[in-house]
Amino acid sequence: MKNLEEAKKYFGNDHFAVATNTPDCHVVTSTSQITYLGTVKGDTLISESQIIKMGKNLCTVQINITDNKENKIAVIMVNGIRV
Repeated sequence: MKNLEEAKKYFGNDHFAVATNTPDCHVVTSTSQITYLGTVKGDTLISESQIIKMGKNLCTVQINITDNKENKIAVIMVNGIRV
């Protein structure tokens, strides 16, 4: 996956869903922001997500995208709301 638009669709949606949804808690995206940092130089994209804050009703998740050569590709910030 060398296309950043393809990475945005795949990594942002899946990581946020996995990080925030459990059988007893469902979260949907309220806002998201993608900051592109550089171009892909490797042949594999890697994403890591971190829950910044999980509040009573709102949550914030940061998703970092790098390639296998440790180049920073993008940072995605997602805010969600429990439904």
